[in-house]
Amino acid sequence: MIAGFTEWAASAQLGHTVPLSQLKNHRLGIEAEDYINNLISTPPTREPLLPALGGLPFSLEETVKSQLAAFRKHSIQPYFVFSGLKHDSQEDKLQASLKASKTIAHAWDLYGASQPETAVNEFGTLCMHSPSVLSTLL
Repeated sequence: MIAGFTEWAASAQLGHTVPLSQLKNHRLGIEAEDYINNLISTPPTREPLLPALGGLPFSLEETVKSQLAAFRKHSIQPYFVFSGLKHDSQEDKLQASLKASKTIAHAWDLYGASQPETAVNEFGTLCMHSPSVLSTLL
């Protein structure tokens, strides 16, 4: 996903909302990383305790299947476009991992100090699964 793409598209007024029925018998290009990022960062698939518990969001697979079924129902062919692999350095990965570990430890400390709501918010600041990892669902 291009950094700032959503903001740029909004400022250029490139987004349009139409009923799915207007796209019948058409192909729909979907930027896959942005699609997955929206899924994991918004309800109902956003699960703030996921970093504490591990695994995938419980409702993610069902949400994707439901959206694909809606496309099929309206004879829409979705095409997911993947922008390619990112080659982050090992140092960047290490720093991100260390930061995540500190955040998780702090969240557990909050939980242990009888501050469960604050702990959930702290866990929710992390996203353990990048969109590229979750792309296998598509």
